[in-house]
Amino acid sequence: YNPKYVNFIKSVDWLNKNATNGSLLAVDDIGILGYHYNKGKIVDALGLINPEVAEHLKRKDYNWFLDHFKPEFIVHEYPQLQKHLRGDENRFWKNYEVRKVFESRGEKIAIYQRVK
Repeated sequence: YNPKYVNFIKSVDWLNKNATNGSLLAVDDIGILGYHYNKGKIVDALGLINPEVAEHLKRKDYNWFLDHFKPEFIVHEYPQLQKHLRGDENRFWKNYEVRKVFESRGEKIAIYQRVK
């Protein structure tokens, strides 16, 4: 098994218990999260289910995703978020904080929550 998927299962279980109904979740690896998340909608930072994202990524407009969707939660690798999901790092950390970290066999996944 891939430890990343164990972390995704733990993350989605935590979100389903702690997120409010209607919470928007942002990810770039939909898989398990898309199948099991039941508190709201999911937006995709790579454009798989939100094709308008791909055009902005192509132009390297990395801030557009969070500015446009304003997700309440993000599930992504920890501690370093990839630029396509966080945009400007200083701006990201003014608006999000780490809420929970899950680790399995050295792989870490974090749940980031919007604070503003």
